[in-house]
Amino acid sequence: MPLEDPNPRAPDDDSLIKGGNWLSKRIEAFIARATPSCVEMTHLLSEEMDHSLPWFTRLKMRVHFLMCCYCRRYKESLHYLRNVFRSSAASADTLSSERLSPEARERLKQVLRDQLP
Repeated sequence: MPLEDPNPRAPDDDSLIKGGNWLSKRIEAFIARATPSCVEMTHLLSEEMDHSLPWFTRLKMRVHFLMCCYCRRYKESLHYLRNVFRSSAASADTLSSERLSPEARERLKQVLRDQLP
């Protein structure tokens, strides 16, 4: 019974390095050791949204993207969400002018007070 790949590729994987043959697998293993792991990449990508990272870290991230379509897609998703939230925040005042009634506000406050330990 063949061993199942612990990190299967997506059917639409468009990574430059896919680890298909012996040489590609060796290159992929080298890149995996030399670049951040996918878990570290999620943290770095979030951090990159807040401030600029050192150039060497950015370089390692770009090399990681050569073999990992998942991290590249995660980065694209983060940027998409940031753009959506920025555009919706600009128009948030025009979305609704409805406000809670004073009675509804008091009921919510009471429910929150009751839930406190």
